[in-house]
Amino acid sequence: MAKPIERTTDMELARVMQVNFASQFFIVRTAAEEFRRDHRPGRILLVTSVLGERSMIDTAAYASAHGAVYNLVRS
Repeated sequence: MAKPIERTTDMELARVMQVNFASQFFIVRTAAEEFRRDHRPGRILLVTSVLGERSMIDTAAYASAHGAVYNLVRS
Protein backbone atom coordinates (compact mmCIF):
# COMPACT_ATOMS: atom_id res chain seq x y z
CA MET A 1 0.00 0.00 0.00
CA ALA A 2 1.83 3.07 -1.21
CA LYS A 3 0.10 6.32 -0.36
CA PRO A 4 0.83 9.50 1.55
CA ILE A 5 0.50 9.22 5.31
CA GLU A 6 -2.25 11.84 5.39
CA ARG A 7 -4.38 9.67 3.08
CA THR A 8 -3.82 6.44 5.04
CA THR A 9 -6.97 5.57 6.97
CA ASP A 10 -6.98 4.00 10.42
CA MET A 11 -8.41 0.82 8.91
CA GLU A 12 -5.66 0.66 6.29
CA LEU A 13 -2.98 1.14 8.93
CA ALA A 14 -4.52 -1.55 11.14
CA ARG A 15 -4.62 -3.99 8.23
CA VAL A 16 -1.01 -3.30 7.22
CA MET A 17 0.15 -3.73 10.82
CA GLN A 18 -1.86 -6.93 11.23
CA VAL A 19 -0.54 -8.56 8.07
CA ASN A 20 3.07 -7.39 8.27
CA PHE A 21 3.80 -7.19 12.00
CA ALA A 22 1.19 -8.70 14.30
CA SER A 23 1.16 -12.02 12.43
CA GLN A 24 4.91 -12.41 12.97
CA PHE A 25 4.63 -11.29 16.60
CA PHE A 26 2.02 -13.98 17.32
CA ILE A 27 4.12 -16.66 15.58
CA VAL A 28 7.21 -15.72 17.61
CA ARG A 29 5.24 -15.70 20.85
CA THR A 30 3.78 -19.14 20.14
CA ALA A 31 7.15 -20.59 19.13
CA ALA A 32 8.82 -19.18 22.26
CA GLU A 33 6.15 -20.82 24.41
CA GLU A 34 6.81 -24.16 22.68
CA PHE A 35 10.56 -23.85 23.21
CA ARG A 36 10.07 -23.08 26.91
CA ARG A 37 7.56 -25.87 27.41
CA ASP A 38 9.91 -28.41 25.81
CA HIS A 39 12.94 -26.99 27.67
CA ARG A 40 14.77 -26.81 24.35
CA PRO A 41 16.51 -23.93 22.67
CA GLY A 42 15.35 -22.97 19.24
CA ARG A 43 15.74 -20.48 16.46
CA ILE A 44 13.13 -18.34 14.80
CA LEU A 45 13.66 -16.81 11.39
CA LEU A 46 11.63 -13.77 10.38
CA VAL A 47 11.56 -12.33 6.89
CA THR A 48 10.90 -8.64 6.42
CA SER A 49 11.50 -5.78 4.03
CA VAL A 50 14.45 -3.42 3.77
CA LEU A 51 11.83 -0.65 3.96
CA GLY A 52 11.78 -1.27 7.71
CA GLU A 53 15.22 0.33 7.85
CA ARG A 54 15.21 2.54 4.79
CA SER A 55 11.82 3.86 3.88
CA MET A 56 10.67 5.41 0.62
CA ILE A 57 8.15 8.12 -0.09
CA ASP A 58 4.52 7.12 0.49
CA THR A 59 5.34 3.93 2.42
CA ALA A 60 4.83 5.13 6.01
CA ALA A 61 2.42 2.37 7.08
CA TYR A 62 4.26 -0.48 5.38
CA ALA A 63 7.70 0.73 6.45
CA SER A 64 6.49 1.21 10.02
CA ALA A 65 5.18 -2.35 10.17
CA HIS A 66 8.48 -3.74 8.92
CA GLY A 67 10.42 -1.48 11.27
CA ALA A 68 8.41 -3.08 14.07
CA VAL A 69 9.52 -6.52 12.83
CA TYR A 70 13.16 -5.40 12.88
CA ASN A 71 12.73 -4.33 16.50
CA LEU A 72 10.90 -7.55 17.38
CA VAL A 73 13.98 -9.45 16.18
CA ARG A 74 16.25 -7.20 18.23
CA SER A 75 14.17 -7.72 21.35
